[in-house]
Amino acid sequence: MQNEIVILKVSKFKTVALVGVTYRKADGTTGVSHGKTEAEAIANISVTVPAKALDFAPMPKRSSSGTYFRNNNGTMVEV
Repeated sequence: MQNEIVILKVSKFKTVALVGVTYRKADGTTGVSHGKTEAEAIANISVTVPAKALDFAPMPKRSSSGTYFRNNNGTMVEV
């Protein structure tokens, strides 16, 4: 079968309600899926998560001393 997935390892974390499932697809690629339960983690294997757009692109120079960028808190920082 082309869509065959083999479960390699199931990791259950004691401190957090999180289960990680390591799997290998038929084409040889491996990956990790997470969920609150083992069934949810296995169901999340086929779900693709869109990549987030990062807001760390340098902004145009506003002074002769350096460039500004937006940090994790959303404030402008000069480099």
